[in-house]
Amino acid sequence: MSETITVWQVLVVLLFPLLGGGFVMLWTRGSEQWSAIDGLRREVSELKVEIERNFVRTDVLRMLEARLDDRFDRIDLKLDRLLPAKS
Repeated sequence: MSETITVWQVLVVLLFPLLGGGFVMLWTRGSEQWSAIDGLRREVSELKVEIERNFVRTDVLRMLEARLDDRFDRIDLKLDRLLPAKS
């Protein structure tokens, strides 16, 4: 009996198990990376919410500054009318 090794025997015994093991290894490692990426996304979104709570946008600050300027101008006019001008 001659014991010849066929291509199918090599594929079944060596190559398919190695490829399957490699696939499983990459699959589990990939799922760990995706879960880490999801955790980072969650942290970034929480940080964005915290920043929105603590900081004010520039357009809101400009509007507030304009309102304060108007109020101070009105106070200044009232004081000018009430107090006589020193010349």
